[in-house]
This record gives sequence, C-alpha cells and structure tokens, in this order.
Amino acid sequence: MTVLQTPQVADIPVIDLGPLQTPTPDPQALEDIVAQVRKACTDTGFFQIINHGISPSLQTQVFSESKKVFAMSREQKMALKRDPFGNRGYEVLEGQSLDGAVMLKRRFNGLNMWPPGLTEFPSVMTQYYDSMYDLAVQIMELLALYSFCLFMHLTIDLWD
Repeated sequence: MTVLQTPQVADIPVIDLGPLQTPTPDPQALEDIVAQVRKACTDTGFFQIINHGISPSLQTQVFSESKKVFAMSREQKMALKRDPFGNRGYEVLEGQSLDGAVMLKRRFNGLNMWPPGLTEFPSVMTQYYDSMYDLAVQIMELLALYSFCLFMHLTIDLWD
C-alpha cells in the first residue's frame, strides 16, 4: 500500500511594521505588533514583515549594484577576495567556514573592499547596510518586548 503525502505549506504570519515608521509610534500600535510577534513566535516560529521602511528604490539600487559585481570577471572578483581572518570582501563559492570559534573572532572586522570602477557601489551598500542594521535593531527590540512580556507573564503565574 502506498501512502501519498500532500506537502504542507506553513501559514507564515505577515507583520506590518508601518505603524512603527513614525518618529513617535502609537503605544497601542506597538502593543499590537508585539502581540503579533508573540503569536508568530509561539505558533509558527517565523514571521514575515512588510512596510519595514527600507525603500523600494534603495532595494532596486542594491540589486543593480550587486549585478555589476557579479558581472565582473573572476580575476576582478578574486582581487577583492576576503582575508581569511577578516569578514569583508569577495567570498568564493563554498568558501565559508561555519566553525564557531573562527566566526566569533572575526565579527565584521577588516576594511571594506569596494570594487574599483563602481562609483555608486560604496554609497548604496553603506546606506543599505545602515538601513538594514536599523531594521534589525527594531526587530530585536520587538523580540525583547515579547520576551519581557513572556517573562512577566511567567513571573505573575508563578506568584499566583
């Protein structure tokens, strides 16, 4: 007897960060988003975000500039090869090491290795890096608020 299994597709929640993209977000909106993060973390363990504040034009620029790097010859790319003790530069296919001890010692050190002749590349990538860093901090803050709420809930339950 053959048992056919239908692949299951997870229903990954979509969280709208748009209400947080103002100088003074509404506290209720923040609370609602933290509740959505809590539900996503407990129900599926994953979530997608929309209206995160990274402009579509910047995203387009990043892809455009990246295509220029990928179009470079192998020799041009190898001239930008990542230092084995650094974490910046061109990385050859299958050149990563996931050795924890090595990774801990090379957190974003070394100088940026900008491709020559691509005048827009440094400013676009720096702007994108800064934007993504800010977004990562925002997501970490949401996760911290979720964790704090979880901790407070557990603490209250233990005291009751």
